[in-house]
Amino acid sequence: MRFLSALTLCLLASSCASAPGGLASQASTPRTLDMSGAGNVSLTYRSEGSHARTFALNAPVDKVWTALPDVFRLLEVEAGVVNSSDRVFGNPNLRVRGRLAGTRPSEFLDCGKNPIGVPLAANEPLQMSIMTGLVPASDGVTRVEVKVQGLATSGATSAQASCTTTGRLEDRIQELLFARFSE
Repeated sequence: MRFLSALTLCLLASSCASAPGGLASQASTPRTLDMSGAGNVSLTYRSEGSHARTFALNAPVDKVWTALPDVFRLLEVEAGVVNSSDRVFGNPNLRVRGRLAGTRPSEFLDCGKNPIGVPLAANEPLQMSIMTGLVPASDGVTRVEVKVQGLATSGATSAQASCTTTGRLEDRIQELLFARFSE
């Protein structure tokens, strides 16, 4: 439960700090998740397209925790939050322009398009939150939760657009972790 509380705080802090006037007007929809053993916790999601990816990994939580820095390094994402007691790892305030994990950010986020039809995530500065939390489950299994959010800011008008995840970055994190523990 502590992991999710810390994850929620990180995500809320990044949402509030990142979008003066932009996201404050959007309604958040609180949802409750049962994390099997972690109790019921409340997570606040910023938009309908924002959701957490949860998957089980057949490895002890301590081993998965030690693998997270390597996964983020391979994705070229510097850790901004490393909370070992709550097992929360990631960067709630990542600034991206150009490439992310070796590819265009528009592969990972959909922020809409500019007036001439070019994806905003392809050319505009992005502020992202990429957070991962771990919850130990039974028999050496670890539940991994990955949450990706983004905000694009138009260089021409300073207008902000909330982004939704395509799921590809979450897929990549899951693939890297599975590869690490399938050996």
